[in-house]
Amino acid sequence: MLVKFGVHYDKLRTPARDALPIVDRVHKTHYGEEAVLTSTYEGNHGLNSYHYIHLATDFRRLDSYAEKAYQFMTDVIGELIRKLGPGYQMVIKSDHFHLEYDLKAAGKAGEL
Repeated sequence: MLVKFGVHYDKLRTPARDALPIVDRVHKTHYGEEAVLTSTYEGNHGLNSYHYIHLATDFRRLDSYAEKAYQFMTDVIGELIRKLGPGYQMVIKSDHFHLEYDLKAAGKAGEL
């Protein structure tokens, strides 16, 4: 996995950190290249963003994805969610993919 200059993943909580190699492996399998981590807690995110509690990451969306958007949404996201397990959610944004771990969805709300 490649990491954009200035992005730090040292504060990521365990579920977000554990997802990184899985995202990279699935990305390499489908696209033949490493995933690029573009954001963790730095930058501007929504007020209640999981980025600020170190449970969200963003990955670069390359132009090549436009050609394979349907495949990505059906195959890759499905595979990621199956491999990551309960609580993980992925959102396709205009220029990146947002992955977060929702403690409530995972049934671990009391652990926050």
